[in-house]
Amino acid sequence: MAVSLRQDGAQEGSSDLSSVAGLLRMFYVSEVYGVAANAYMQREYRNLSPDNRRKLEACRLLMSETAERLRAHLADTLRVEVRPPTRAEEMAPLIAALPHGTWHQRLVALEDVSVRGVDAYRKLRGIYGEAEPHLCAFLIAKEIAVRDFARDELDGETDTSIERIVALLSTESQTAFSKFET
Repeated sequence: MAVSLRQDGAQEGSSDLSSVAGLLRMFYVSEVYGVAANAYMQREYRNLSPDNRRKLEACRLLMSETAERLRAHLADTLRVEVRPPTRAEEMAPLIAALPHGTWHQRLVALEDVSVRGVDAYRKLRGIYGEAEPHLCAFLIAKEIAVRDFARDELDGETDTSIERIVALLSTESQTAFSKFET
């Protein structure tokens, strides 16, 4: 039986693991595409400051860790074969959507995507949170951190905007981020 969600995102009926796996796979692919898009922007956007590039790197690292966490959960817990999307690099310029865009434009787009991401992950929690509370909590926290980062940047609070994202990174990624040079 497929999972049916009410308008408010609450679950109707029982959850079907294949439906959950489909949602998690979709989220995984989105994160992989986000990693590729952030790498593309770091390479191709000419009008970004070193600080902007550094912040994009923190976002890229968090998306990469999120993708790996989803991949591992799909493969190890749900026993679903997971192949990385083959077109991530090809899609990166389209996902970035602003090959020569401004930082402000990127943040507006990021805020919009992350607001929808928070909603999607909250719906996932409604159907899968009892079985996997830690995974669902992490996904929501990750998306809220990205949303708040974009909002802080847009509000001019640039000195501390990236802190929530960095706090969610693994120790290994925090070390890599601290050594990131633009």
